[in-house]
Amino acid sequence: MANNEIKFKKPPLNEIVFQVIFPELVGFGGAHIGLFWSEFRDRFPTIQSAPRVELAKSFNLANGVLPENRIWLIHKDNSQVIQIQDDRFMFNWRDVGEETTYPGFDALYPIFKEYFSAFIDFLESEEKAPKFVTGFELNYVNHIYPDVWEDWSDIGEIFPAFNWRSNPSPMPDIKGFRYFMQSTLDDDIGELTVTIDSRTHKKTSSPLVNFEIKVTGGKRELEVESLDAVFLPAHDGLVDTLVSMVSEKVRASWNSDGST
Repeated sequence: MANNEIKFKKPPLNEIVFQVIFPELVGFGGAHIGLFWSEFRDRFPTIQSAPRVELAKSFNLANGVLPENRIWLIHKDNSQVIQIQDDRFMFNWRDVGEETTYPGFDALYPIFKEYFSAFIDFLESEEKAPKFVTGFELNYVNHIYPDVWEDWSDIGEIFPAFNWRSNPSPMPDIKGFRYFMQSTLDDDIGELTVTIDSRTHKKTSSPLVNFEIKVTGGKRELEVESLDAVFLPAHDGLVDTLVSMVSEKVRASWNSDGST
């Protein structure tokens, strides 16, 4: 169970993604998305198309190019995005600048459920609602900028398990790194994946550590109304992983007095 005593005023979150996967909605198209968008257009005034996350089973990819039939509905403050495809529903919160404040999981999860419930209600009105969910994903993308560390060789200051400087043998200067780990969170929940790699911010050219934690499930069918049974323990496992991997010094720099 997650350590609920640890809260961060300034967590390093760059993005959080809630995703629900269901059987392909036969006959679902742009007209349906337009009707659904009309319910939220005052809050999500911008609509964009994007390539599919994955191909639906019935789609024949003849030319090797992903079709743009995943739709983004973008919130007026740009920090929230609803993504709709004929076999999945996604809700993103993202950091869009200094004016953005991460509201916390306890605030975002009900918002995700509100929008997903509205989507299911709409599909029921069109007689296209799925009877069950076949998969889900909760993804936290953290960006850790230089603070208690100066260069890539200081990675042990962030993640004690990677403390290269404690190695008795001389280590060459580190130019970059990538770490990948996968484990089973729970047989009834799903797989937990951790990816850590060195990156450079596209706009500022500042170095950053990309620390992504993801829980993915799909071993059993799930009632549409039963998302709490997977998303809440997934969040607990995700927070436990973050806290256990990151050093106390770094956690203190995030200022433990707020909302994770």
